[in-house]
Amino acid sequence: MSPIKRVNSFLAALLLSACTEGQKVGSEQKSTSPTTSVQMFLGQPVADSVASTPLPFDEDCLAPVGICWYEINKRLSEPDLPPVTLSRNGSELLQLDDVGRISTVVEEAQGRLVEQVTLNVRGLPDNSPHTEQKAFVYQLLNNLLSSGWAHFYRFPAPRISGSEASKINTADKVLGKRVLDHPWFDPRYEASLEQWLGSSNTYHWYFYQDHTYLHVTVQRSNSRSEPEEKGTYLISLELLTENAYWSQHFSEEQQKDWQQLLPALLDQYHEQRSQLEAEVQAAGIEIEDSYENPPIKALEP
Repeated sequence: MSPIKRVNSFLAALLLSACTEGQKVGSEQKSTSPTTSVQMFLGQPVADSVASTPLPFDEDCLAPVGICWYEINKRLSEPDLPPVTLSRNGSELLQLDDVGRISTVVEEAQGRLVEQVTLNVRGLPDNSPHTEQKAFVYQLLNNLLSSGWAHFYRFPAPRISGSEASKINTADKVLGKRVLDHPWFDPRYEASLEQWLGSSNTYHWYFYQDHTYLHVTVQRSNSRSEPEEKGTYLISLELLTENAYWSQHFSEEQQKDWQQLLPALLDQYHEQRSQLEAEVQAAGIEIEDSYENPPIKALEP
């Protein structure tokens, strides 16, 4: 069951029942040096991450719904922000410097496992030129690609690579239809400044590695005095295990059975993708036929 939906469903219970108040955890006898690395372990009990990290987490729990939030939150303007390393099954997935916010939500029903982690990363100073901000973002994207993360076409988006971007003249849509993965923002190809500023103020990129999904989001806020030249950007990364990623494709009532329901949903997604791809091919836009969907461990025999 989705943590957020569960909170809403049991809000009345929250008002009638006592719950654990916010507190610091993992801070006893630990250094609070801001340059100390934070370790997060996907797929393991949250206690493992708390115990291995010298910085204290804020903990807030809602006892009636069996959900706890763990967070380290620092201002992005602070001079020293911690690096963060995320691992799974003993293998390092991601290493980032200057992380201001690290958060995860765990559920008692799921064994308090870390299934999702959100990170906010410090970028360039506020109201830096758009050209420099864009270059900073693409440096991050290229670092991800070079460290084992692969571009992921989120279903049911058509498989149109950035090499075909010049054939599409509208932001956020392809042939008049909104798509989740716009070819202008294929991470393997850098968008022009015109495309960058001509789209919405929020950019999305999707990656995959070792049964783990990564969603990179960048929010742009144009400068009031020089909106066409400068802006402030917020960079966020969300990592999800296979369980967290695919279960969110279903309603709250269905989520406990997502593994049994997924094959039928994938068939539906494949059909939608095929229809979209037939339309774009008819319009002279090529499809990346060589792309293969990431394997799903839950469906393996």
